[in-house]
Amino acid sequence: MPDESSANYQGFAHGAFLAALGEQVLYLPLALHDRLGTAGGTLTVDFAMQYLAAAALGVPLEGEIACIRETGRLAFIRGTLRQDGEAVMGFTATLRKLKSRTPPSFGPGAVSENG
Repeated sequence: MPDESSANYQGFAHGAFLAALGEQVLYLPLALHDRLGTAGGTLTVDFAMQYLAAAALGVPLEGEIACIRETGRLAFIRGTLRQDGEAVMGFTATLRKLKSRTPPSFGPGAVSENG
């Protein structure tokens, strides 16, 4: 729930607060259906949001999120944050399902399992 610590100078929830909430729930459609990939994780390839209305402080936010398409490595996500039934932010994202939790190696000739 947005509070004073997440306020912008106009007294509403800051857009960055809403963006962070949206980004934190992107993986849920995959996780809830055991579709995260062999490493159990994802990385965000892109994330776009549309601010639709001001979000009030002290009023809970509810999210709707769905995977609208999935391939072997990618998942395409769409979601909406609502407050009192009104859409305050829409968002879309592309996620890449990770093959391993091994950090990629960088440098000449480096090959990553996630590449």
